[in-house]
Amino acid sequence: MQRTYPLIKGCLLSGGFAVMGTSGFINQHIRSVERVSDTEVRWTVQNEYGEEYLVTVTATIPTSGGVQDKTKRENPQITITEVVNNA
Repeated sequence: MQRTYPLIKGCLLSGGFAVMGTSGFINQHIRSVERVSDTEVRWTVQNEYGEEYLVTVTATIPTSGGVQDKTKRENPQITITEVVNNA
């Protein structure tokens, strides 16, 4: 059985990062957000069944004229792994 739920419905930017903050959204599935670097973010999410997943988004910063444009991200790669809690 496939289980799905909206993570960032309509809020994912072309650079692979999501709109967040006061003008963004609140999603009840997101448990934590970690900014690892300028090119990587990690979300811990939990679905309606209590299963936790780590969503990692990595992207590249485009370069124009030898200068990085840190306001944009390109080539997003999304990795989703299940978090196994050995309680």
